[in-house]
Amino acid sequence: MQQFQIFKFNFSNIKLSKNYQICQKIKLIAIKKMESSSFYFDYNHTRLVIQIIKMNNSFFIYIATEMNKLENLSLSIKLGEESVSSTLIDDIDSNCGKKISNRLSFLLNKPIFLSMNIPDEYWNLNLGIRMEEALLKELKKLS
Repeated sequence: MQQFQIFKFNFSNIKLSKNYQICQKIKLIAIKKMESSSFYFDYNHTRLVIQIIKMNNSFFIYIATEMNKLENLSLSIKLGEESVSSTLIDDIDSNCGKKISNRLSFLLNKPIFLSMNIPDEYWNLNLGIRMEEALLKELKKLS
């Protein structure tokens, strides 16, 4: 008959690899530096949900008429005297998100990830102008 010896293992005595320690420090810095803002934007019987996440040197902005939808995602980066953009996800046919992310990226001089999930029947120029003003004000608070 075999006997098994039971012992307690103390994990605090183990020296973690240098890479693991560095990764943990980076994770803590990223969590500490990440800020967010959520608010509703109401205009002419249209309510938009807006969430902004400030990452290390960029912003992720989510705009939608309802939560849990990610049908569009564009990335804009300022290069010199202009802003360039690319569509990463495009399930709805709209260039509004790209145009807004371009302007915000140019004004803030930071990369902007923008997910704009607004059906065309809700969209109009006045809504876009007012929403962009509210976004810029909130983004400057987080900068």
